[in-house]
Amino acid sequence: MKNRLSIRKLKNCEHIAGKGLVNLKPHTHKSFTVVYIEKGSLFISLNYAQKLVSSGTVIVLPPNNAISMSAKSEYEYHSLSVHELMCEKLCKYIGNVPFVFMDDGSIADFFRIYDSFTDDDSLTDFIIGIIGEKTAPSAACLQNVNLVRLAAGFIENHVKDELCVKDVADSLKVSTGYLSRIFKKIMHITPKQYLIQCRLREAKKELEKESSDVEIAYELGFASQSHMCTVFKGYMGISVGDYRDILKNR
Repeated sequence: MKNRLSIRKLKNCEHIAGKGLVNLKPHTHKSFTVVYIEKGSLFISLNYAQKLVSSGTVIVLPPNNAISMSAKSEYEYHSLSVHELMCEKLCKYIGNVPFVFMDDGSIADFFRIYDSFTDDDSLTDFIIGIIGEKTAPSAACLQNVNLVRLAAGFIENHVKDELCVKDVADSLKVSTGYLSRIFKKIMHITPKQYLIQCRLREAKKELEKESSDVEIAYELGFASQSHMCTVFKGYMGISVGDYRDILKNR
């Protein structure tokens, strides 16, 4: 079953309403993401801790935390992704630790009135007001977090280059094994998975420009067009063709 989506954007905020029976592999986001399960149930894994969630559940996912989804039944959901300065603002007031809670109706109401917001600031202030009191305890400081941030930055800056983990480790003057271990510990995905995600983010930007699949695959270092399409569907839960259709019809 396809993941049926509609997408609405402000400058740095994106609302997705989806319906389907879709499994998503472990992945992270650069954005601050809030997911509301409107109907149905599914298994989620937050940083590899699995739980069953159902209608009324709210998932708060700050950037660089791993999530995967495994559908138990068809489900309907809304997600809000907040980017750049607004993402930093939410992290400051809500924190960097993912958590789950049951909605008292305020999140459902927020998604119903999403289209009434005209600017990012008022929208993020509204979210802080709803979620601010429900925040999880602050995470303990993790060793080598600065090194991992540098590694992630290096990957983001070389996303269109031929790149392997050894290249990243060499740039930071550490061993490949050491970098892989601490990257997985802090980011909850491997450097290779992070590179794939960065390439997929760039692929989405290129799809908005109506570049061809072949051009995108070549420019972003995928083995082939079919490889890119397979990876895209595995991580996004929707085919490249269906994503193009959504962009045309939004």
